[in-house]
Amino acid sequence: MVSSSWIVSLLAISLVRVVLLLDVVPVEGQDTSFVFDSFDCLKDNHLQCTGDSSSTADGQLNLTDASRGSTGRVLYLPGIRLLDPETSQVSFFSTNFTFSMVGDYPRPGEGLAFIMMSNPIFEGSGGGFLGVYGPDGHAGTQTLAVEFDTLKNVRSGHFRFNDINGNHVGVDLESINSIVQVDAGSFGIVLSREATLTAWVDYFAPTGKLSGRLQVRISRTSSRPRTPLLSYEIDLSKIFTDSPVTTT
Repeated sequence: MVSSSWIVSLLAISLVRVVLLLDVVPVEGQDTSFVFDSFDCLKDNHLQCTGDSSSTADGQLNLTDASRGSTGRVLYLPGIRLLDPETSQVSFFSTNFTFSMVGDYPRPGEGLAFIMMSNPIFEGSGGGFLGVYGPDGHAGTQTLAVEFDTLKNVRSGHFRFNDINGNHVGVDLESINSIVQVDAGSFGIVLSREATLTAWVDYFAPTGKLSGRLQVRISRTSSRPRTPLLSYEIDLSKIFTDSPVTTT
């Protein structure tokens, strides 16, 4: 969840705690940043908690409840401009969040996703669509998602998924089918079994260049790994317009 809205969405798993930090440096050099080390869905006007998402008395954020098939979504409502409308230069951003996925059922839930989207009103479907994409697999709005997927989906109705396995990190654009996926197990991580994980999502582009690189890192500790789990070249100026987007 920058001309971006990022959404954190979790299906059929309880998210014990999420700590969010987003730092955006626009082309003009102005720095925009915010940090959440506690959450209050009822009192914080910057947060839009929908579905089964809720906050606890001690400031933890649960994106789902304990029921089977539970879905939740949290948005950071103030829009952040990601794209300079005059130069089409994209700001670079860096975010990290700490989370825990704890399942009450033998079969894991679908996972969670960090989202940037231009229309925060769009409501996606649950299950393998992560509360972000519709039943046709598409978002219907400008979208960038980094998914932490804990279940291999094959098909839903007429839609076919391209999941490589039930333990991967992927980058999605306007479709739930990732343009790139990496097996988290190749870094010794099992997403649905770790007590606590910290993820870093970074985007940077060389000065004067439109195309940049998106990198994702994961660790069991708060120490940022030197080697990214996923690194992918992408031009966000082709995805987002100059309109602000929301985030969570």
